[in-house]
Amino acid sequence: MPDLRGIMAVQGTEARTRRRFVAPGGRQISGLQFDGHQLVGIHLEKVTTESLGAIDQISGRVGTAVDICEFKQRDGTVCTYGDSGGDIVRGPWKLQREEWIFVVEQFFRDRKLGASLAFYTTAGRVYKLSGMTAVRSPRFAAPFGEQVCDLSFENGRLVKVLTCNPKKELQWRL
Repeated sequence: MPDLRGIMAVQGTEARTRRRFVAPGGRQISGLQFDGHQLVGIHLEKVTTESLGAIDQISGRVGTAVDICEFKQRDGTVCTYGDSGGDIVRGPWKLQREEWIFVVEQFFRDRKLGASLAFYTTAGRVYKLSGMTAVRSPRFAAPFGEQVCDLSFENGRLVKVLTCNPKKELQWRL
């Protein structure tokens, strides 16, 4: 399976407090590794043409920060990260059978699991656990097999993303 994914990071003033892990081509994220409050690594599984996404659903609990993140795997195993706490339940978000996580991003703070955790999937979805201290930040993931072709901004804010199929010829008008 060719690796058609890539990340183009345009970083601003909050860039130093973000950590992003990207699964290499042919792999999916199936677990997380934390050292205290910092996301320091990921667990990977191979993706084949017959395989399903490893994660069935994502959920969590938040308060001022992300307290708990849970991955329910397709085999029924539940992986829980973090400690008790968080008054607000987020999710569960059910992933499609052919959908898998290929990027995880943490907005780091010195508490709990950080200010936010975001999961980018091959279906072009972004699932986000955000505490009250998180910075509001738009995120976008192009569905697997597509790419970003155009961006629209209003007053310096990203408001629209246009995707296209890279195998089709693009026509640009000036």
